[in-house]
Amino acid sequence: MGATSSKVYVTDWDKADGHLHHDETVDKSSPFRKHETLHLSPSRKVHASGQRDFQVINEAGDTLYYTTKAVPNTAFWFDLLKNDEPMVQVRGHPWGKEWDIYAYHAPSYSGQEPDAASAALYLKARVLLNWTKDNAKVQLCHKKKKDSKQEWSDPVLVYDDINFLMGKGQTHLPSNTNLVSYSENLTTAAGNKHLIRLELAKGCDVALHVILTVIANVVHSNTNPFIAHANNSYSQDGMA
Repeated sequence: MGATSSKVYVTDWDKADGHLHHDETVDKSSPFRKHETLHLSPSRKVHASGQRDFQVINEAGDTLYYTTKAVPNTAFWFDLLKNDEPMVQVRGHPWGKEWDIYAYHAPSYSGQEPDAASAALYLKARVLLNWTKDNAKVQLCHKKKKDSKQEWSDPVLVYDDINFLMGKGQTHLPSNTNLVSYSENLTTAAGNKHLIRLELAKGCDVALHVILTVIANVVHSNTNPFIAHANNSYSQDGMA
């Protein structure tokens, strides 16, 4: 699988740009001002299908940007935390077509009602998976102009699955195919290494791209025998 060719080798990361500003990110954090390489490494040992716990650090290993943690008593949901504070919750299912993104204590628009199950959560965005085209599109939740009901924006970001077997993907804006990010699962078959590398352009939503990377890992882990075997080996061997 993987219907799109990779553009990572023709991308000038110094020029790549996501064109976002501070208030346009899912957690209100400022986008990077230059290209950065992040590493997602597991923060605890879990079964492959439930690997949602990651530390998100820079390539040098000296800056922790985010952590992701499985939501207790769920099979696939996870929280995104910054400085140990929950910022975003993500809900979905590997075989489903939609993953919903909720912001903690941050309505998407004035008058938005909180989630029925949790007054602390407000629907922020959704990721729509297209199994036929091997891609996903991100839409934002906002208020209709004519009434108080909510609706979905046109896609703001596209994720392309480049190599399903090896867990490679890339994102670009809907208006063009210039890369905003590139991710690659560097997990080894023996399970002695579990690492996802994420290349990010300046001006992109860092939190959203981390979320997309974890979603991709959950989907791949549950539908890809290679990654599932490697993750299981990681869990059984107790490698950190």
